[in-house]
Amino acid sequence: MKNNLILVLIVSFAFSGFESGLKMFGGSAGLSKNLEDESSQLILAPKMGGFVSDNILMEGGLTYLRDKVCDWTGCITQDEIILGIGIKFFLEKLYLGVEYAPGVESFMTTPSGTSFVGMLNSVYDLSDTEEEILIWKVGTLTPIAENIYLDIALNYQTIMNSEHDGIVNYSLGLSYFWRDED
Repeated sequence: MKNNLILVLIVSFAFSGFESGLKMFGGSAGLSKNLEDESSQLILAPKMGGFVSDNILMEGGLTYLRDKVCDWTGCITQDEIILGIGIKFFLEKLYLGVEYAPGVESFMTTPSGTSFVGMLNSVYDLSDTEEEILIWKVGTLTPIAENIYLDIALNYQTIMNSEHDGIVNYSLGLSYFWRDED
């Protein structure tokens, strides 16, 4: 049974649609505004990557976060840029992935470009020091135009060196794929 499962996985990866050398550019953006005060969040998260082997995508990205928190004493605005690197393993249009983001100070999102849409997907850091996070991803790419895909994922964020249980969130982004002409 175990050998059959391994054979099915190998055959599945061999026949899926993403080939070595394919490149990707994408990302996401998010804006949330509290209607009771002037609090808001802006997220811009571009990403780039390339298939280093059939069905294996290496990607990196930046997340820019502008967080404005207001209360009765006034408003505080904080800017942060987070670098993330990751890898995704594809089976047809489905993928499993992991992303590493060091040096997170105040918020944690998915820095490799699949950042949050709305407040539900942001994660407050529970410590006073910089943290490292691992983001485990299960997602799918849905074609919406030629070479353009909607990237929808369920993410589990773990804070390394912490007793925090982690956070589950969703992400939504766009990705464009192309191959350089030789």
